[in-house]
Amino acid sequence: MAIVLGLLYWILDGCLIAVLNEDVHFIDAIFAPEPAWTYRRLMVLGLLIIAAIYFRVRVLKRLDETDKRKRPPKPRQPTNDKRL
Repeated sequence: MAIVLGLLYWILDGCLIAVLNEDVHFIDAIFAPEPAWTYRRLMVLGLLIIAAIYFRVRVLKRLDETDKRKRPPKPRQPTNDKRL
């Protein structure tokens, strides 16, 4: 999902650059951007991927915690200890 959002951002940013700069064509803005634009886009893509990983781990941890709460406790096994 983060990669899809990153690609969508890449395309929308290319459209914005092509519209705002008269000397830049749409295709060039998307497929051959200037280095400054590429770095900015890669930073956003990296942040999206990091956020997706973080939230995925957090959601799985929370689901595991709620699953443990819903499970009934294990019955205690009788022991053969004769201690009093």
